[in-house]
Amino acid sequence: MLHKGVAFNKLKPSYVIFICTFDTFGEDMSVYKFDMRCSDKLDLNLGDGNCTIMLNTAYTGKNVPEGLEKLFRYIRNMECCEDDQLITEIHERVRELNTAERRQVLHTLDDKLNEQYSAGFSEGKDAGYSEGKESTALAMLKEGLDIMLISRVTGLSKEEIEELRDR
Repeated sequence: MLHKGVAFNKLKPSYVIFICTFDTFGEDMSVYKFDMRCSDKLDLNLGDGNCTIMLNTAYTGKNVPEGLEKLFRYIRNMECCEDDQLITEIHERVRELNTAERRQVLHTLDDKLNEQYSAGFSEGKDAGYSEGKESTALAMLKEGLDIMLISRVTGLSKEEIEELRDR
């Protein structure tokens, strides 16, 4: 966030906001706010302007900060408040993004990612299995065991074992 040589005090504040439909910490708070503090001296703040905020939309108490009540209600019940421009805009954007076509694209992407993960996992597993057979065969060769015994134990052909021996 800063280029080389730029003073630390030029760092702009940054916020990470998590909107949770459950109480992450179980402390019954509507908003949890975290900043960087020294764990050994809590009054010593890093002062980098970074802040993480977790909104607990499941909170039903009376201490929801002003302006968040309608957002919390919208997230919980998808109730659109016509008198709140921000909630109305959020609702419209959700409707635009939450179409059957968009969901199909996301499902297709998810399917492709799962296929790639499975293929990569299978390929890695096969490579590891093959490498294990070869290292076992090499260890057996070093012990002076018969090539035919090594072949029966590892499943490698006589030619593959001889090739390993000649490396």
